[in-house]
Amino acid sequence: MTNEHMSNENKTPDPSSAEHSEEREYEKSGLYPKGEKPFRLFGLLGFLAGVIVFIAVSAAVLDRLLI
Repeated sequence: MTNEHMSNENKTPDPSSAEHSEEREYEKSGLYPKGEKPFRLFGLLGFLAGVIVFIAVSAAVLDRLLI
C-alpha cells in the first residue's frame, strides 16, 4: 500500500458534499416541526405525567393483589 492510498481511506466525508442531507438528524425527529414552537414542552410534560400516573396506578394494583 502506498501512503497516498492509506490517506484516502482515513479521510472523513466532506460535510458540504451533496450526499449529506441539509436537514439535521434532530430536525427529522418531529420534536422541531417547521412553523411551530421548537420544542413541544407541554406535550413532553403531559407524557411524563402520564407515565408517572401509570407507574403509581400499577404499584397500587400490585400492592392490593400481592399483599
